[in-house]
Amino acid sequence: MFKWRKVLNGFLVFLLVFFLPAGAMPEVPGTFGDIQGHWAQKDVELLAARGIIEGEAPGVFTPERALTRAELAKLLVKLLGLKETGSPTLAFTDVLPGSWYYGAVGTAAGVGLMVGDGENFRPGDTLTREEMAAVAVRLAGLKEAESVLPFADAPEISPWAVSAVRAAYAQGLMQGVSSELFAPGAAVTRAQATVLLVRLAERKGLFEEMVTLEGKLVFSDLEGSHYELATAGGNYVLLVETTDKGMESLLAGYRDQNVRVTGYLHSGPTIYMRGQAMRVIKVEPAAG
Repeated sequence: MFKWRKVLNGFLVFLLVFFLPAGAMPEVPGTFGDIQGHWAQKDVELLAARGIIEGEAPGVFTPERALTRAELAKLLVKLLGLKETGSPTLAFTDVLPGSWYYGAVGTAAGVGLMVGDGENFRPGDTLTREEMAAVAVRLAGLKEAESVLPFADAPEISPWAVSAVRAAYAQGLMQGVSSELFAPGAAVTRAQATVLLVRLAERKGLFEEMVTLEGKLVFSDLEGSHYELATAGGNYVLLVETTDKGMESLLAGYRDQNVRVTGYLHSGPTIYMRGQAMRVIKVEPAAG
């Protein structure tokens, strides 16, 4: 009986392989035929496996297609694990409720990662390299730099983006399109955005273990002034980027209250010995 079962199973596999119509075989998640051998293949597959980025059709990623501002907002929200809110306080006239990017744009703008032009966000506009530099610097929590750029087209960079481009270049987040040109107004492709987001995620430790914990937010002067989350399982030392004044203010407002904190467990060395360090991504009132 066992022998005949093996024969039957083998025959069924034969039928599946040779008689299914083309394209009917199941596809491995995160694999795209048009990125095989592409310089961004590894990073594309990494973000796809984590559900951060998607293809435009089964097996198709289109790595060289230009990215829009709305698409970047969606990627940022997914990368950081944020909840889409569509904040009504950011009333962009060209971002309408019901649009697929409404919540993502509201969230990305609400946390200060992306800005608009007055009342307009320009969601369908192609993302430019100088705009990407500004977003990268905000996400990385970098101070804007005053170093000299080695590019012949540096004078073409918009005044509002000069310091951000300098910082992104100085920190190795972005390079020129050649040794002589930065091309500030050129489009950012899906592949380029993916690689930069992976660099930023690794820099911020976003690919470490992400957790959400509830407890009481307390302030401590021991081993340096900082906030801790006191939970039933012990205290967690909360780490915040020194340049992230918004998060510092948010923590101060929740002091001595029960909160829910989302972040990742920090595995590197710190000056704190009082408990597991946790880098904060989001803080909100505890449920109930």
